[in-house]
Amino acid sequence: VVGAEEFLYEFPALWGPLDAIHGSVVQPVFQGVQPVFTLAALVALLFVGLVALNWWAERFWCRYLCPLGGLLGLLAKLSLIRREVGDDCALCARCTHQCPTGTI
Repeated sequence: VVGAEEFLYEFPALWGPLDAIHGSVVQPVFQGVQPVFTLAALVALLFVGLVALNWWAERFWCRYLCPLGGLLGLLAKLSLIRREVGDDCALCARCTHQCPTGTI
């Protein structure tokens, strides 16, 4: 597009129509700054931030930010079925260390 435009600008009679085309078509379609790439950089920055937060606190997204986890947590408070510790529990906390999701 730029090469064709530069070639046509060599003819002074075409300057008026080329300016009109450039202002109405070329500038809106071929912007200098593409917002799509700007948003991609923001998404990449958020992803890197979440990975860094996972080093700080294990399963950071799942525990603190995930909207599905929050909804399930609210529904768990209204649940008719609950987990209970039996009378034979020795309170050794082995189940806490072996739980893969960290929910105990």
